[in-house]
Amino acid sequence: MTLDTVIAAGGRVYRAVMHVPTGLATAYLVMFVSPVLGAILAYGFFQYEKNEDRYLHDQAWKDLYGYEIGVLLGGVIWHIATI
Repeated sequence: MTLDTVIAAGGRVYRAVMHVPTGLATAYLVMFVSPVLGAILAYGFFQYEKNEDRYLHDQAWKDLYGYEIGVLLGGVIWHIATI
C-alpha cells in the first residue's frame, strides 16, 4: 500500500463523515417533525450532489454514502431508544 493510497482513502472517509450530520438531520425530520420535510431535504440533497457531480466530476457517491450512513444511524439510534 502506497502513501497515495492511504491519503486517498482518508479523503473518502473524511467526505463520508462530513455528510453524516445531514443524514442524521433527515432522520430526525422524518421521525419527529414531518416525513414530508425529511423527503424534501433528501430530494434537495440528492439533486445538489447530482448537479455537483455533473459539473465538477467529484465522485458525489462518496458524499451520498456518508449521507446514507447518517440516515441509517439516525434510524438505529431511534429504534434502540424506543425499545
